[in-house]
Amino acid sequence: DGSLPKELEAGICAMRKGEESIIFCPAQIQHPMVQALDLPGSTLPEIQTPFVEFHVRLVDFLQARDLMGDGKTIKRIVCKGTGEFPIDCPMEDTSVSIRTRIRKVGASTWSPLLTENETEALEVSTGMGLLPTVLDTAVRLMLLHEKSVLKTTFGDDLASHIPSKSLEYPRGEKVEIEIELTAFKEAVPVEALSPEAKLQRASALKEIGNTLYKQDQISLAKGKYDKALRCVSKSYEFTGDDSDAAFNLKISCML
Repeated sequence: DGSLPKELEAGICAMRKGEESIIFCPAQIQHPMVQALDLPGSTLPEIQTPFVEFHVRLVDFLQARDLMGDGKTIKRIVCKGTGEFPIDCPMEDTSVSIRTRIRKVGASTWSPLLTENETEALEVSTGMGLLPTVLDTAVRLMLLHEKSVLKTTFGDDLASHIPSKSLEYPRGEKVEIEIELTAFKEAVPVEALSPEAKLQRASALKEIGNTLYKQDQISLAKGKYDKALRCVSKSYEFTGDDSDAAFNLKISCML
């Protein structure tokens, strides 16, 4: 952002976390950081380009991520979460609690995004089409209590999820969205469920898939049908009426 001389920044970008280095920069750099130094006169007049030595220790860093892989949405962590990435991140079909707010790039004040109040937490499940795509993707890359800012363009996907009483932004407006993951609860793995619970989950996933299909969210719907099929894939686990129910669910999802 220009707060460091570009030569110093280039050296820092080549360092690893915890590394200590001496970075040499020309004393003639036209940058306030160097110009503010009280540099003594060179004891060797023949040296025309004396250098400034910066002793640098890289304590920590936060990386920016191209969220969708198209350069249009950048996720930047502003407050680290707890746990290990990615095993402690919420996955698809996870109940999460998030806080979100939005502002125009360059603005000083935030506005609530998905709730009435920016401090209010929203309880929602991922992978259900209930969140704007960029938020649904971002939250699955976050650790508990992490706070990140997404820099993106306001479009139809965001507009369709914002309550009508909220501030409206013109299409194409550059915006920042702050998202904080306050809690999440992962679903129990299919392998740990009883046959009865597997039937219940398969039925619920099929209904979610039907709803997503009617909303023309075909990719998300297919994902739910596939997960429902995995719940009833082992026919030998089911007996009696449960066996018939599992078979019917399997046919329905395949169709």
